[in-house]
Amino acid sequence: MVGSHTFIGKNPNIKLEQLSFLKHEPWFNVELLETSTFISMFMSCYEGYPYTVYKNENWTVIVEGMIYNLSDNELKNNCELLANKFVDDDKYLDEVNKFADLCDGDFIVQIFDKKSDRYLVFNDYLARLPLYYSFGNDILTISRDIKTNLEFASNINIDLTAVTEFLMLSYTFGDKTYFRDIKRLEPYQIILVEDLKNPQNYLIKNTCSISYNRTKFNLNKTEILKKLTDQFLIDTKNRLTTLRNNEYDVISAMSGGFDSRAVLGALSKFDKNIKYFTFEYIQDESKEANWAFNELDKPGEYVKLKFENVLNINTIEDLVYKINGSVDFLTTSVCYNDAASLREYLNKSKRIGHFSGYGGEFIRCPQMKFFKSIFYGLNNRFYNLITLDSTISVFNSDSFIKNEISDYFKKNYKKNKEAQLRKFYEEYAKVPQAGEERGRLFNWTVHPMWSKEWIKTVYQEIPLQWTGYQFFIEFLKLIDKRLLNAPIFNRPDLDLKSEKSISDYEKKYRKPFGLKSQVQLIANYYTPFFTAFYRKLKKKNKNVTETNNEVFNDFTKYYNKLKKLNAIFNLDKVKVHISSFGGKYNRLTTMVIYFSEIEKRYLNKLEEIKK
Repeated sequence: MVGSHTFIGKNPNIKLEQLSFLKHEPWFNVELLETSTFISMFMSCYEGYPYTVYKNENWTVIVEGMIYNLSDNELKNNCELLANKFVDDDKYLDEVNKFADLCDGDFIVQIFDKKSDRYLVFNDYLARLPLYYSFGNDILTISRDIKTNLEFASNINIDLTAVTEFLMLSYTFGDKTYFRDIKRLEPYQIILVEDLKNPQNYLIKNTCSISYNRTKFNLNKTEILKKLTDQFLIDTKNRLTTLRNNEYDVISAMSGGFDSRAVLGALSKFDKNIKYFTFEYIQDESKEANWAFNELDKPGEYVKLKFENVLNINTIEDLVYKINGSVDFLTTSVCYNDAASLREYLNKSKRIGHFSGYGGEFIRCPQMKFFKSIFYGLNNRFYNLITLDSTISVFNSDSFIKNEISDYFKKNYKKNKEAQLRKFYEEYAKVPQAGEERGRLFNWTVHPMWSKEWIKTVYQEIPLQWTGYQFFIEFLKLIDKRLLNAPIFNRPDLDLKSEKSISDYEKKYRKPFGLKSQVQLIANYYTPFFTAFYRKLKKKNKNVTETNNEVFNDFTKYYNKLKKLNAIFNLDKVKVHISSFGGKYNRLTTMVIYFSEIEKRYLNKLEEIKK
């Protein structure tokens, strides 16, 4: 992936040629931004990947990403104040808190204290730019690309608990990665190194707190919808202004769905010089997307990219490794090809700001009532398509996994069910974020529904029972009522201007989590032995389908390449459950592809799996 890579220790003299593996694309460069006796700071980037460096004799500050609510001078002044406070050891944590709370954007800030050989790095409200850290071979590695951490690790330990989480939900919980000795910086956190000669003593601190409990109760639904809409328009305009001020060409992806339609409506109010694109993907949503575009009097240029988008079996392994095994291999191939085609079409643009609609799920997905807790729901297919027990059964070493996941939920998820759902959705944001990271291989990505103030409003003011499709459609209507004139792709039963149609559609969406599921959850809780026997009987009578065999054959093709990590898997259980990991969009097969690529490069570093 693209971004910063910092090495700290007594011998961190990393050379540029050692980082050639970070040149994932022909347009990538790796640059040395700062070096001293105990620290080396690099950036892998391309024209248009945003970062700024401020330096004087006492400190170096690197701001990666974009902050949309500050001018260039305001950003510089705030960074200088923060750096001086850090060098002087003058209540700098308070200043970090103020900075993080003030800024709206997708950013990472690093400060190197040249006087005292100290270092800190912190991120934004939603940790929009993933950052990984690990200590090995006497070096603390802090990188935007986990491949850097793997390259400089002394050993590699697969974390089966994290792998289980990905297989269930397509992301890992908290600070976990697929590797026990590599962690991910969580939202509103800081890494602090007080002595660069002893980086193993680094500290992780929180900058600001995130509340998942509602703190405001006085607004009615109409007022909150207006507030959300106004904030969304402000955030969209701020992002457009920042991009234009920095000479970016602006584009936006369109689909036939809900979220990109909101972005289309907001952009159309402020700028008519935008290119809007649709792709065919596996399904062609361009008819509905273009319909919405035309309803707004064609607020820019519309382009439909057409090409043969097929899986290249000869390159898929390298591609899965390139994007760190974070998305199933088929989606990875399709979306990577789309992004590559888009870059080729825009080859005359030096800097590209690419708008999309991620974040709409915070208010669009109907919030289900659930029994006991979200952790309990993991074993009853609350949001996941395969239960926790079924997932861990595909491993030979699984006794510790359920306990580790249970401990995580007990520690991090409050008893308040509304707060649990907010935390759950915050973590779910890692799913589209993985796709966004893939997109950043090509251009800078922009998502106004992931702005700090917009998300804070969702967390602090909206009763979750209000959210859902009806709520989101009202949001669209406030942006521009003409957005409701175009149908939603593949939803012939949904009339966006009919309250009854919307209500019926929402009930249909809620049905899988309705009374029947509630009864099943309660029965499972109070009569566990009976329900366990019933499930076992059901599985016994269930035949493995042809689809299972086809998907299983894909799995074994890559499984047979493994030399050490093949011992992880229980093949009999894999064959039973393989289709539940996404069918042909298979997460388990993706994991095996990724593991085989790890073995190709680092077989001697791989440790035995924890029992």
